[in-house]
Amino acid sequence: MLGHQHLKSRQREPAWGVGRHIMGSQIFDYWKDPFGNELEHWTDGDLFTAADPPQKQPMSALLAVQWGAPHPMFAGKLAPPPGLVSFFMALRLRVLGLFRTKPKGKPA
Repeated sequence: MLGHQHLKSRQREPAWGVGRHIMGSQIFDYWKDPFGNELEHWTDGDLFTAADPPQKQPMSALLAVQWGAPHPMFAGKLAPPPGLVSFFMALRLRVLGLFRTKPKGKPA
């Protein structure tokens, strides 16, 4: 938020944010540079140690923790339901897995 306030005080043009990305859990803030490019100003919000066990979560749990304003591209439009996003993300991962190449020199 300090970075956001600093850029705002310098009259930089905001693009989107402040918000939280779904998958990576980063706090984001998008800005326009003087040439019209969109740049991401971000920080990680998670703190893990060796004492934290690995966990798996369904996509629906990840979608439930999104916050911030919707992307300007979707302004005034209804967001897709989390179940639909989960389905297409799972489908994408499976399709990518089908075309993943195996490392050379190792038996299949």
